[in-house]
Amino acid sequence: MRRLTLAAIALVGVALTSCSTASSYDAARDVHRFLVAVRDNDRHAFDRYVDRRALTYSLESQLIDQAQDSGLPRELRILGSLLAGPTSNALGDLVIRPSVFRAIAVSLGYSPSDVLPSRLSIATSLRRVGRDDYGRYDRDRRDRVCAARSERDPCLLTFERQGDTWRLVSVDAPLRELKF
Repeated sequence: MRRLTLAAIALVGVALTSCSTASSYDAARDVHRFLVAVRDNDRHAFDRYVDRRALTYSLESQLIDQAQDSGLPRELRILGSLLAGPTSNALGDLVIRPSVFRAIAVSLGYSPSDVLPSRLSIATSLRRVGRDDYGRYDRDRRDRVCAARSERDPCLLTFERQGDTWRLVSVDAPLRELKF
């Protein structure tokens, strides 16, 4: 029985390292650490797993998209797009902090008193995302993963491998849906 258990564990290990799940399992370690930093309101640890520049750019992109989709007159949409950069820079320090992400987690139904999911559980809920060098969607890229409520739901958070660390690079949930 013990040999069978060891063989099963070895088989799972080989499967994880030989397929696309390996990148999700690798990312899950840092996603778990990110979640711990958010839960514990640990700014130092949080900053290790966040790419502030990429998040600011993500925020700017969402503001531009909202301005373009607002239905306002063309001049106001252009003004909104022009103000998106300075606005995202100003909001960056206010929004990119553990306490804000904790509030987002609570708005998604998680409580700070809840037990965090295991690394394996996180790995199974992450999916690979990315674009190739030509901007086309490429599911086979292994340097980006995202977390969503379910397999069919849109991404909420996207993490990217930067060196040996996976960092949060995008909050993909629409800003209007986030409750602070």
